[in-house]
Amino acid sequence: MPAEDTRAHSRTRSDRLTPWGWRRATVRAGLCLLTTLLACGLIGIGATSASGVVQVFSFILGVLGGASAASAAIVLTRRIWPLLPTVLATWFCMAMIGLSSLWYLADHGTRITTTVVSTSCEHAKGGGLACTARLRRPDGSLIGDPVAVDDRPDPGEHVDVVEDPAGLLAPRLGDHVDPADIPVIRVLLIVSIGLLVALWGVFGVVGERTRSSKAAACSARHGSPA
Repeated sequence: MPAEDTRAHSRTRSDRLTPWGWRRATVRAGLCLLTTLLACGLIGIGATSASGVVQVFSFILGVLGGASAASAAIVLTRRIWPLLPTVLATWFCMAMIGLSSLWYLADHGTRITTTVVSTSCEHAKGGGLACTARLRRPDGSLIGDPVAVDDRPDPGEHVDVVEDPAGLLAPRLGDHVDPADIPVIRVLLIVSIGLLVALWGVFGVVGERTRSSKAAACSARHGSPA
């Protein structure tokens, strides 16, 4: 009976992190968090790039990035349950950073009225048509890549577009860049980052407690008589 009490007290003590354990958990979780946020930022911005090749490459990296973050969480915690929340939270953050390009365009973009040169449509997987249009600026130059449009405008029609003066972000239709939506985008971006911070904080503590418990159990086995 006393031996059972001793083991129970040992398990209780192993569940409590020492100051060094807290520091170690903070460093590990912090490094994983910073890496995840950096990847989310690069991939989210790349998905809204003015280059179609960069967009496709960013979507592929986004899938791999979510899987890599989940793998790191599983290794850190030595548990399988972080898989789904890590993937979803990482993709959510990537999407919100990509959506924040509207925030940038609303503040710094140049709104111009373009002329439709040609349109191209194809059937979307979810039904309906997905259309893009080649657009000409007022100075006569063409916008590099086709711009996604809501319907199929005829050649010669005028379409309002917001461009990035630096040319890094893809142009957006003027109707899609609404300053009234910016507060909502800001809140969603903060929520997505806060969710990742909370998750990696939990993963760091869980991982350190798992290591402490296993170390205590190993010490108990080696210290007890055969």
